[in-house]
Amino acid sequence: MLASEHLSMILQSSDNAKAKLTKKVDAVDILLRTIAVFEKNDPASVDEKEYMEILFNSLCAPLMHLPNRKKFLDAS
Repeated sequence: MLASEHLSMILQSSDNAKAKLTKKVDAVDILLRTIAVFEKNDPASVDEKEYMEILFNSLCAPLMHLPNRKKFLDAS
């Protein structure tokens, strides 16, 4: 969970990080697949709920960068 917190903080505070998120790897898709686990199963603990919230924050921040938003919409 600590790594996801760091990722979320970096993405929320750095436009450069938002822009680089999809350069080599489609990290938006990776975040979506990670969050998808909670689509069928509610978080089983407070820690899982916090982890899910952090993942959503990590997904929302890079969507402020227009090319990332386009990739997100294309993947939907």
